Amino acid sequence: MSTQYFQDYNQSHQNAPRSPGTTFHAPLTHSIPRLKPHNAASCCSCCGITFRMFRQKYNCYNCGNVTCGRCSDNRAELPKFSYFEPVRVCNLCYDYLKIMEMNRSQLIRSPTKILREYISAYNLPCHNIIEKDDLINIIMAHRPLEERYEVYYRDHYPIAQSVQTSHETASDIPPSANYTRTGTQYNATPISLKTIIREKVDISKLSVKTIKEILRENCIDYSKMVEKSELIERMESLIKWEKHEMSRNANELSDDGLCRICCDAESNCLLMDCGKIETLDISVLDT
Repeated sequence: MSTQYFQDYNQSHQNAPRSPGTTFHAPLTHSIPRLKPHNAASCCSCCGITFRMFRQKYNCYNCGNVTCGRCSDNRAELPKFSYFEPVRVCNLCYDYLKIMEMNRSQLIRSPTKILREYISAYNLPCHNIIEKDDLINIIMAHRPLEERYEVYYRDHYPIAQSVQTSHETASDIPPSANYTRTGTQYNATPISLKTIIREKVDISKLSVKTIKEILRENCIDYSKMVEKSELIERMESLIKWEKHEMSRNANELSDDGLCRICCDAESNCLLMDCGKIETLDISVLDT
């Protein structure tokens, strides 16, 4: 079909309700996400809050899932799905859509964990890659995303489990069930990567399950690893890179707490009665 056909089609449907396929200017490049029916959703796909009688349900036009109003308050244009006007998208999709629009300098300033989560969500090829520059190269090399990556993201969207709302009090839950839930939640929390670095934990003494949880938390693939030594080697690379990131962030000077006139620390500045600002010599005070 020619482009003129689509232009004529759009002109003849200007007064029609906006829906997929009625405002595009060229043939579609991606399959349009199917909007899931509201009556099939009992909780928000993002936060897991239970839908009540007066809680509205909305669809995210990027993934098709049903969300609450708080988790889908963002609007974005989706030309790849023929939405040329801002439509409702959920918080997770909105964050990933922003990454798709970032240039290299903006991606460099983004947290490494967020980049890994984006790559993992779309199943982009990144086996044995930890360096941030390599992650950015992968993201830049897959623009625009192919159809198979879009479909993978929608099929593997992390649906949140139903959570207790303010209307459900703890008295409605049996004591034994409440105790079990609390204990399970506590045991499910693994040691963080920053804690390992700060306390200089010997990773060789960590269990295989704990190492896998940390790698999974940081979106590191370990599916092809069998031996514990391989997992430890991957953890060492991750720790090395995390230390590099922490060191770089610590070296970035911040203007917080500095005098806006002399750029010295506010605690080192003295406002005189005459209105002048004097800078104190710390070396003199120490003596």
